[in-house]
Amino acid sequence: MEQPNTDILGDVAVVADPVSAPAVPVSTNATVAQQAQVQGFLPANYASNASLKDFKSIDALAESYINLKSQMGRSVPIPGKDAGTDDMNKFYERITSVNGVMRSPDKDNQEAMNQFYGTLGRPAESSGYDTGIDGESAGLLNADAINSFKEIAHKANLTADQFKAIVAYDMSRAQVQTQADQNAATNGVSVLQQRWGDQYNNRIAGAKAAFRTYQQQFPEGFSELNRVAKNNPALVAMLSDLGSSMAEKGFIDAPHAYSGSSPQDALGKLAEIKNNPDHAAHAKNQARVGMQAHTQAKLEKRELYKIAYPD
Repeated sequence: MEQPNTDILGDVAVVADPVSAPAVPVSTNATVAQQAQVQGFLPANYASNASLKDFKSIDALAESYINLKSQMGRSVPIPGKDAGTDDMNKFYERITSVNGVMRSPDKDNQEAMNQFYGTLGRPAESSGYDTGIDGESAGLLNADAINSFKEIAHKANLTADQFKAIVAYDMSRAQVQTQADQNAATNGVSVLQQRWGDQYNNRIAGAKAAFRTYQQQFPEGFSELNRVAKNNPALVAMLSDLGSSMAEKGFIDAPHAYSGSSPQDALGKLAEIKNNPDHAAHAKNQARVGMQAHTQAKLEKRELYKIAYPD
């Protein structure tokens, strides 16, 4: 009878299990031999160094050393605190040769600062800035304001692109404001035309006459008021009422609110006032509408009487 294969461990016979017995890699012995070769190659004081235990062959150790030398040749060591000027200059020369790396300039060295900002994109002189706006839009720019801004931009070390972006933004903002003013003016005209009807031109003439009277007295204060007034129907109406009052008293030469009306038109307006108990011309409504509105309504009523009964 054929005997099974056995391994002898001491005095105990163990039957080898061909299924569960771990397979021994063929290369294990070779790897161990290579590692032993590396350990045998190194002096005793290095052989036990933990950083060398993973090298499996002398070839791998040599290749690692060659790669390390190559990397060290390309590296730039940082100078120590006691480094001299020459060492520092060599260091700066090496690192600034890399694309995208810049040396922080000495703030007390104006030439170095100018070079630094020039590299970033600031023109050498303020005149080097360009708005980037041409054609009809360029005619909307205020040359004096642009030149002043160029000086400020250069002192603030703005780049050429930053200057263009700010000018373009301010131009866009001004255009939006201009369009808003135009829309407001158009809306104001529509509101007043509906309110005044065929007396619109006379009322506007009175407002302008009152405006010019005070503008002559306070020329500097009326530049901004002119822009606001033409877009604000309430303010135009106030100026018109003021103009009518001033014309009535002979302070200015301006058409009255109902200039050009026929006697029949004036009689019709007077009838409307009489039949409207809430009209501002009635004394009982003075407290409700205010003294100014009541006085203006009475002046308009008096004007209507003059037109209706010219004799």
